Amino acid sequence: ASIVQRMGRCNRAGDIADAAVWWFLSAKPDKPLPYSASDVEAAVEHLRSCDGTQVVPDGLAESGPAPSLALHPVLRRKDLLGVFDTLPDITGADIDVSPYVRDLDGDKSVHIAWREVPKIATAKELKHQRVPNQAELCPAPLSKELSNWVDEHEVFRYDYVEREWSRARKGDLRPNQLLITSFRSGGYTPVRGWEPSVKVDVPPVVDDDPGSTDIRELSESIDDDSASVDQKHWVTLETHLLDTEQAAKRMCAGVELPADLTQAITRAGRLHDIGKAHDVFQDTMRRAAVKRSWEKYEQHAPLAKSQGSTRHNTKNFRHELASALALLGEARPAIADLPEPLQLLCVYVIAAHHGRIRATLRSVPGEPAGVVFGIRDGDSLPSVTIAGSVVPSAGLSPSSFSGLGIAHDGTKPWQELADGLLTLHGPFKLAFLESLVRLADWHASSAPSQGVD
Repeated sequence: ASIVQRMGRCNRAGDIADAAVWWFLSAKPDKPLPYSASDVEAAVEHLRSCDGTQVVPDGLAESGPAPSLALHPVLRRKDLLGVFDTLPDITGADIDVSPYVRDLDGDKSVHIAWREVPKIATAKELKHQRVPNQAELCPAPLSKELSNWVDEHEVFRYDYVEREWSRARKGDLRPNQLLITSFRSGGYTPVRGWEPSVKVDVPPVVDDDPGSTDIRELSESIDDDSASVDQKHWVTLETHLLDTEQAAKRMCAGVELPADLTQAITRAGRLHDIGKAHDVFQDTMRRAAVKRSWEKYEQHAPLAKSQGSTRHNTKNFRHELASALALLGEARPAIADLPEPLQLLCVYVIAAHHGRIRATLRSVPGEPAGVVFGIRDGDSLPSVTIAGSVVPSAGLSPSSFSGLGIAHDGTKPWQELADGLLTLHGPFKLAFLESLVRLADWHASSAPSQGVD
């Protein structure tokens, strides 16, 4: 079919008496992508039989070989619900959706950058290696050649969970991974790009903006909270919660959301960041203010947004999990007036509004028992006052919700709560409701009604 399409462009007006089509074999017939090798071989044999004859498109199509039928995985409902979750698997890798993407065989690639790194390096030595920018990266298709090359050289992959480079093994390779290696590893030519047989050094690309992609500031890392720092204003938690509630009301009205769902989403806007009252988050606010005299801001605490940039001292800390856990526990009176299905929806969209927590809840690699996303069993969240109403203080117990069975106190696991909502609303509606809270949060953050000078 591809050949017929191309031949149809020859002498389309029919005004050239001696028009001819010439064809030749690829220099690399073993790499026929995006076509299958059997289809290419069949086309070659048929073209040889057509030598010296007229190749009118209709006739060529009728007499040519039928293309082989490709088998594609079918995305079943349970597969769709599986990819709805955004938490990396237990190895730290994202769920691979490539089998369900049409014609992706030619695009299953990793991206490699050649750097001045030791041929034998440790994770500590690579700590300050920046994430490569676009100019440095060369795509390399996932293949046996690539696996063997990675096995023969010192190649390092970026781990989005641990936020560090680790040694890549051929069994670790996944589509779209970022890899770095020594420029002395070879494997590249300026003409062909990725070429594993080439042994010559690869000149590293000079980065004109060396500070922009430090892995310690990578937004994909689990404990990234860049939406709360480097803002134009210092904003109190109460102000931000009220602003988000109003933004959520406007959005629900704009999409004509039913009254019951509007109630759940606006309440989620009002309560979505109560987890920022946690000591870990407020300590981050204090350290961001160290050069601006914290005493000036302490009278306005708790704060939700800062003008200073810093990371949490507790690794993997997620404030939205603290919000959700509190509302499933002693802070539940803040949503007790809602019917139970709306209470659970409110809690779910609060937990999911940064895209880190959806269908499952578990510790990330390296966290000890009793710690989930930086929150420990026994942590507490102080009370939060919102427009005169007090959200009660609450003890936090993440491990009670991260198990597979019902806890001794009758607590159902987070996965069961999420599955119930997925059954009730479906993945697309649930994702849409989540996005309303997320967008309301963005609007409130971009234009706070009142900042702290």
